Amino acid sequence: ALDPGAPNALSRYVSFLGDPSWRVRKAAVVLLDRMRDIDGLVAALVAGLGDQGNAGLRNACSDALLRIGAPVVGPVAAALAGAGADHRKFIIEVVGALGTPQARDVLLGAIDDKDENVRAAVAESLGRIGGEVVVERLVARLATCEGDMLQTAYILGALSSARARLTVERLAPYVAQGTYAREVYALLGLTRDVAAVPSLREGLASGAAGNRAAAMCALELLATELDASRRDVLAAQLREDDQAIASVERSLEDEDDAVARSAVYLLGLLRDPHRAPRMLRACACRPFVQVGLEAVTAL
Repeated sequence: ALDPGAPNALSRYVSFLGDPSWRVRKAAVVLLDRMRDIDGLVAALVAGLGDQGNAGLRNACSDALLRIGAPVVGPVAAALAGAGADHRKFIIEVVGALGTPQARDVLLGAIDDKDENVRAAVAESLGRIGGEVVVERLVARLATCEGDMLQTAYILGALSSARARLTVERLAPYVAQGTYAREVYALLGLTRDVAAVPSLREGLASGAAGNRAAAMCALELLATELDASRRDVLAAQLREDDQAIASVERSLEDEDDAVARSAVYLLGLLRDPHRAPRMLRACACRPFVQVGLEAVTAL
């Protein structure tokens, strides 16, 4: 029954967006299509992103802004200058989710924000948007953040999300620093270069489960992007490392489907038919069963 033309329509609508009941908040977001022409609506939604005491209101305002779409990028970005750090972070997340070229430019302008959490949100959002312009700027930013471990990790992670094609040589300094292992392994998987195999093989022997998983998935990605002859080189290097193979075999039972799928695929490259039964058991009734069937059929 809320009348968009009523004098108190905006304040009532915002109160519904911040209602204690998630059902009311959801209904208010759906109602947005009727409320778009209320004067001051976008400004009120942007202000709601900065509410310190009502997470439900922040989330509902974010959903509402995203529902409006690209036209809000300008007004939302304009609020960055006078907003506090937490408010800026939420604004950046909305801008990043919109993902338009204008949104990308806003994010690039905020890449050096003085707050660490905001910079992390900027990097993550840019990684999701991706594209040549984003990758070029992230690579340039990476060269300037030496000594800032967190920012380096954020940028490497964003480059991975953007599927940046960096060279093995460019990544070498970060491979040597275990701090960035997961991000670097993901990027090594995108290099299309067998020179990445030794580092990824070392990752399979890592004492950290997350690092092993990242190296496993990266090796699978690398192998799928190589031609047949270079894939054989990768397999030959893998066969030389009993410890790495043992790590792959243990990962057949990993709860993470992506890790277990990579393990099945990599074992298939070894061309050992004795492993076929175990590979098939590992992929039975799991989403990657086709990968296992193809790997065994190829033996």
